[in-house]
Formats: sequence, structure tokens, C-alpha cells
Amino acid sequence: MEHPWITFDVDLKRMSASFWMLLGEARSKCSHLARVPLPKTYADQLHIVSLAKGAHATTAIEGNTLSEDTVRAIVERRTVSASPEYQVREVENVITAYNWVLGEIRDGHSPVLTPELIADFNRMVLEGLEDLDVHVMPGQLRTDPVVVGPYRAPDAAECEALLARMCDWLNGSGFAGERHMRLPTAVIRASMAHLYLAWIHPFGDGNGRTARLCEYLVLVTSGVPTSAAHLISNHCNDTRDDYYRQLRYASESGGDVSRFLEYCAEGFVSGLTGQLQFVYDRQVRLTWREHVAEQVTGRDVEMRQRRSLIANTLLGRGVVAKKDLPRLTPDLAAAYAACGPKTLTRDLNELVGLDLIVERDGGFAAREDVLLNLLPLVVQELGDGTPVDPSGHVRVTPPIPGAER
Repeated sequence: MEHPWITFDVDLKRMSASFWMLLGEARSKCSHLARVPLPKTYADQLHIVSLAKGAHATTAIEGNTLSEDTVRAIVERRTVSASPEYQVREVENVITAYNWVLGEIRDGHSPVLTPELIADFNRMVLEGLEDLDVHVMPGQLRTDPVVVGPYRAPDAAECEALLARMCDWLNGSGFAGERHMRLPTAVIRASMAHLYLAWIHPFGDGNGRTARLCEYLVLVTSGVPTSAAHLISNHCNDTRDDYYRQLRYASESGGDVSRFLEYCAEGFVSGLTGQLQFVYDRQVRLTWREHVAEQVTGRDVEMRQRRSLIANTLLGRGVVAKKDLPRLTPDLAAAYAACGPKTLTRDLNELVGLDLIVERDGGFAAREDVLLNLLPLVVQELGDGTPVDPSGHVRVTPPIPGAER
């Protein structure tokens, strides 16, 4: 056999304990991400950012030079005029394919990985691209040999049978398990779909984008939140040299996929951590707004709204000089346009008295530290045994009801 690394088998006994811990962490983080409701503005932002990052990553790996900001503009259907037209079309094609998967799921379908669907994905990513080689037919298996650096792909005549075997393997009983193993298994299946399509290289062009679409499909149809289903692709793009190194090792070792699986799992968990931080940051903002609304005072609605606006705008901005406060946002500028400097001074003094903001270093900052009192105590220890929370603030253990007895 000329390609002994294509075994349609994965020896999970070779995987390290850290790999299984990563999969457990991935399942937990996906559960957290899926269960936190966000206001529509934040939910839409997470969807747009994750889709833009995913589309940027999968095209950038293939040499597309558009920036992530430009790709986001394409996602948001804003006008993009200064970029190469074929690169814009590459990104649009990938976005269309991602949205097709989401549309199928919204309609109650759960697409299964088949050779036909893989060919459709390839057709989608290559649709309308005018710079393709004359021998490349979107959605059709290649007829020519492929050599990528030192790697020689299987003969073109073998591609159809190899694709069919791959799909049967990935959809077969070997990857079926208990419900609690559905997501960990999906990470393995998605990584293997990605790797095997890179190995088989069944199409004349667009194999990488097609492979990452298959990875996305496996993840999103297995319970991974849609925003997180791009994360392995993002990791491959962010660590591109390591990505190529892992691909090379997997084939040159004769099919040892353990390093590639751990590489994918590490990137997936790292990406989930970032997305959860996005969610936590928004939750902090919502909690702060609620706290401000409960504490702020004023004799009329306009005064309370003005003071709330200052406290909410200062969150996360550090120290801001008094003279700069009215110019921080258009809303603040409008609120203080008709007021004199004494009004701003009175509002600031009132907010300081309410412990919503603090005056220091020649300016004012939000009292973000008050939110620490709303967190569960997580005991770590300083050198003297003093408990601190994860952010480093010293915490005093609250009295336990009844402990004095």
C-alpha cells in the first residue's frame, strides 16, 4: 500500500491523560456556552465575530490575504471595494457554505457526512472562482496526481473509494457511544475528517476549505454551539507552522494521529476559553448595569439616567479625566450638552458617595471591585495564607451562618 497512514483507524489507547482531560474540559465549556442567554445585541455580536473569524481562518490558511476586519464587513454585507475580487468571492463562498449548514439545522435537518455532501461543499467553496486551473472542476474528484511538498496524495483513481470508506468509518459504530460522550467523540471525528480529507486530497482545489467545512459540520451537528464550531480551524490558522508540522508528522509517522488529535483538542479548549470570556465580560456588564440602576439616585428620571450613563460608560475604561468624560460617547455628549460644569461635578460627587465610581490619579473610574462581592469565594492563598480571589483581590471569608455557635 502506497499510503499506509490512511488506516481508517485511531488507537485511542495511545492518547495521554491530558488529552482526555482536554475533552472533558471541552464538554464542560460547551455546556456553559450553550446555556448562557445573552441579549440579542451580544448574541448577534458573538455570532458575527465567530463567523468572521472562521471564514477568515479557513481562507487565510489557503493564502487569502484579506484582513479579519474586511471579512467581517463581508459577513455584515457591507460594501468592500478595495480588495481583490476573487479573494472576496472565496470568503463569500465559505460564508455561504457555513450558512447552508446552519439553515439545514434550523429547518430541522441534520446533514450527515457523505461523499456527495463533501463534493457539494467543494463546489460551494469554488463556485464562481475564475482563477482556477483549467483541470479543476468544482465538486468533481480530481483526475491528476497531487504532490504537496514532500507529501504525495493517493492516486486519483482511489479517491472515490477512499472518500466512501472515510464516511462509513466516521459515521460508523466505532464512533458511537453513550450520550455523555457525544461531544468528546465529535472532537475526535471532526479532527479525523479534517486530517483524512487533507490526506486523500480528493479535489483539484479547495481541499483545505472543504476539510474544515466537514470539521464544522461534524461539530455543529453533534451539539457544539455554532459559535464554537469554527475554533479548531481558527487554531490551525493562528498556529499555522505547527499545523503543518502536525500534518506532516501524522503521515510520516505511518499514521500516528495522537499528536494531531491533542493539537486540535488544545486549540478547541483555548478557543472555548476565549468565547466564554466574551460571555463572562457581557454578563459583568449586565450585572453592573443592574447594580447601578439599584444604587443610583436623583430627584428626576433625567438626572438618574445621566448618572447611570456615567457609571455604565466608565466600566472597563480605567481612569478618565473629568474634562474628557462628556466626550466619551455621543450619548454622554448629548446628556451634558445643555448642562453646565457644575451639573457634571454634582453628578460625579453623588456617584462617588454611592461607591459607584472613585476619584483617583486625577480622574474618575468605575468601582468595578464591588462586583467581586457578588462572586462566589474561590480560596487561593498568598504566602501568609490570606485568601484571594482569582483576580488577585484579597477576599475576606464571609461569616458562615450558625458558625458562632
